[in-house]
Amino acid sequence: MRCTLERFKNGAAIIDRQLTSDPLDHLFEPPEGARKSLARGRGQAWQVQGSFGTAALRHYTRGGLLAPVMGDCYWFWGAERTRAFAEFRLLQQVCAWGLPAPQPIAARFVRSGLIYRADLLTAWLPGARPLSDFVAKADAAMFAEVGSTIARFHALGVDHADLNAHNVIVTDKGIALLDFDRSVIRSLDKSSQGKLVNTNLERLKRSLTKLGFAAREDFDANLWPTLENAHQAMLLR
Repeated sequence: MRCTLERFKNGAAIIDRQLTSDPLDHLFEPPEGARKSLARGRGQAWQVQGSFGTAALRHYTRGGLLAPVMGDCYWFWGAERTRAFAEFRLLQQVCAWGLPAPQPIAARFVRSGLIYRADLLTAWLPGARPLSDFVAKADAAMFAEVGSTIARFHALGVDHADLNAHNVIVTDKGIALLDFDRSVIRSLDKSSQGKLVNTNLERLKRSLTKLGFAAREDFDANLWPTLENAHQAMLLR
């Protein structure tokens, strides 16, 4: 088994020991000089260095109405139901399918009574920049690739819980998706696949609109239809 479950006093971690030889503490609490703060999503995230090379370390933090009360705390219902373990397992499957997403390196939770806190370490995607950085520069070719990439996930039932312009990434190798917290893999018939597609794409379009893409004259006339057409064409393959 390439992944090991390593238990400690107040929690546990899953670690892919083919990707890292670092001790558990160094994986999730790297020295200050080995990490760089990242402005990504609502949680704390760092770019870190280790035996695994370069990686992204994310600390799970709540959003929504519970954020002011719970902060980075979640109710504990078992190890495999923690946010970190669930996302690690999903990423394992997604990467096994060859979909463009970061390889999971390690995940941990730390309990305190009935609550826990959690972290996830994933491989760095070279050249990674969010689609949100390309408001002025994105062209039809980029939007076509975004559409076809998302369709590859949808074809296998991957329901991304937060598909927005920050989690669609432009890398040196093309488009990839990030941040699969609360995402699931569903068994889909044509009807449920249609609902999944509509929900995910509508969320992405709202994000693009909020960030200013819709202010471009070519967004409704060209960019968004190009994304939808490329998505549909990939699903029909």
